[in-house]
Order: sequence, then structure tokens, then C-alpha cells
Amino acid sequence: ATNPFHANREPRLPPLAAVADETLPADIGLLLSVPNLPAATQPAAKSPRDDEPSLDRPSRLAAALAARLTQPQATLGALAAAVVADVRQQSSGALVPVFASGHGVSDAAWLPGQRARYLESPRPQAGDAAGQHWINASGMVFCWCPPGQFRMGSAEPSRAGLEDAEPVDVSFPRGFWIGKYEVTQREAERLKAGNNRYPYPGRLRPQHGVQHGQTNKLITALQDAERKAGSLPDGWSYGLPTEAEWEYACRAGTATRFGFGDDERQLPRHGNFADKRLRDEEGSWQFADPRSDDGVGRGLAVVGSYAANPWGLHDMHGNVAEWCADRYAPRLVGGVHPLMPGNDKGDQPAHVIRGGAWCSTATSCEAAFRNSEFTGGNSRARDFIGFRLVLRPAP
Repeated sequence: ATNPFHANREPRLPPLAAVADETLPADIGLLLSVPNLPAATQPAAKSPRDDEPSLDRPSRLAAALAARLTQPQATLGALAAAVVADVRQQSSGALVPVFASGHGVSDAAWLPGQRARYLESPRPQAGDAAGQHWINASGMVFCWCPPGQFRMGSAEPSRAGLEDAEPVDVSFPRGFWIGKYEVTQREAERLKAGNNRYPYPGRLRPQHGVQHGQTNKLITALQDAERKAGSLPDGWSYGLPTEAEWEYACRAGTATRFGFGDDERQLPRHGNFADKRLRDEEGSWQFADPRSDDGVGRGLAVVGSYAANPWGLHDMHGNVAEWCADRYAPRLVGGVHPLMPGNDKGDQPAHVIRGGAWCSTATSCEAAFRNSEFTGGNSRARDFIGFRLVLRPAP
């Protein structure tokens, strides 16, 4: 239909080009996305937030898509492939989009040299391989953590800050799905579980300033939405990861200090932590590392701004520390799929937080580093704590 407000105006853009549909299945869907990479892997003078769209500056992905939509394309797949090539060329290879349809993932990848594989099912089931992706009905992306065993804790527990991380053996007879990203403010808003009072607002930044018990509101809303959509089978449930699940996912098959190795100088490529930029912006942060710059000072990065770990998970180091299901215990408990009851730290209940945050040192971002936060009646919300979700089958 003609827009009556524009009936007498000449169109500024040509009409959208036709895309042949005779080769497309009836249930075709398209996901076209590009991660924001850290400053170290982008062209000079570009921060991780520069590619966010704004009223006067669309993202490179949006601009490339808009341009290609005015040109004839044989198929939807050809359109997406052309957009991927445009963004890759315009960013000198720093930004590499990925697209997926009802028939799987193209040759594009989340990051150079890394290919995302998707479970093509409207309902969760056991994945085929570590790092396989699945998208639920609410649009949240999860990565598969397969059954297996690992050494939980630090190989050097005598180092400062790791005294409560004496290693133990843990096994998982069944796998689980874990959020590819920290839960975002947009996801919380969609589920009517946001607080609208974020110290660092941004729809694609992590939800934060949320207490441990307040995560239940979002989890309950998500489960209700997924059941209503027919995407949550009996016996499957969402929740916070246990401490063992979190570290297993963070390590992603590695046994090093971080999910990417032992060299903390590489941390700016993988997470938002206390670095030179924070120290320069806020002179009181004297403990911040003056040697590193992750592109963000005080505050949060957009989820997915940094390189993923080997299982496709982003921000396991830094950005926001993440709530776990466990109460804090002064010693790790090993065994089969453990959930640590432990003794409370102090006179009030305390739950485990993992992964470090934007205000954490490199050591506090290590895979084995443990911390806790009080969750009793006198506790307060923290601007450096958020969470991600797991989806697991019943035992």
C-alpha cells in the first residue's frame, strides 16, 4: 500500500531487489550477525563500541545489508554471502559476520578460523559436539558442553587469591547447554525482568546490579515463555550454572590459567578487565594493569565484543562477574556433577561469583579464581555482577 504521507514525494531509494524464492524451503529463516571485536584486532582508532548502530552511524553490517538489498540476488543465501564479503573487506578482515538458516551455517564464521555449527531443532536435545550452537524460541544462543571430566581448580593454589581453589576431579555423565553470552538488558526487558536502573545502560550490555535471588524472576519468565512456545520439553530446565559447570565451560577443554592459555598479556583480546584505560579514566584504580588496553574503561562492553573461547563462549573472563547456583564453601567439592552446599562465608548466606569483571585484575579473571558475594537481607546490588544461564536435562 502507498504511504499517504509520501504519496506526492519521489522515492529516495530504489525499491528492494527481488530474491528468488522457488529454491527456498517454506520454513526458511535467516540469522545474520557480526561480533564486535576488541580494539587490538580492529583498525586503528576504533573501539569495540564504534560499530554499534546509532541515528547517524549505522553499523557496517546494517550498511552492507541495506546496500545489497537494492541489488538483484539469486537466492537469500547469495544475499547473505555478499554481505559477509562486503563487511569483511570494509573492515580489513576485523569484522567477520556469520549467517545461518534453516539448513545450517555458511562458510562465514563468528571469528576467523572458527566455524559455528547449529543444532537445527526447535527443542533442545543433546548436542553432537562441543561448542555446537542452539537458539531457543526467545532468541537466546546456547553452546553445548559435552559429557566429560576435568580437573577443577588451580594448578597453583598457593598463589595469592587462589588459596580456596585446591584442585579436585569433576565428571559430567550428561552434557548441558550454556549461554553463549551473558544475559543482556534487552533479554531482561523482553521477559519483563529488567530493573531499568542500570549504572551502565545499553540493550546489548549485560544485565547487572542484580542480586542472586533476583535472577529467579528472569529464569521463571523464560521457562514460562519457552513452555508456551513448545520449546521446553519435560525434564529440561533453565537455571544458573553450578560452579563446576561454569568452570568446565570456561576452560572448554583447556587446563591453563585462562581459556585461551597462560599469557595474561592476551587477556585484552578476550575480556573487559581493569586495564590502562580504566586507570587513565579513574585515577583511583591504581591496581589496574598499565600494560594492557582492552578498549573499555569504567563500565561494560557489549556482549560478544571479545574473542570467544574454544567452545564459542564470550566474556567468560571479565565484563561482569557471574552468579553461580552454589553457596560459597572454602574448599572445592569434586565428584559427579557437584553442587556445593558448603558452609556460608560469615554470618549471612553467600553465593559464588566467577570470571572477574570490568574492575578485576587479570588474576581475578582466571578460570579457577573464586569469589563470593553476600545474598542476605542486607546485601546490595553490585554494578560488576551479572549472570548467564544453563539449560540442562533432568538426571
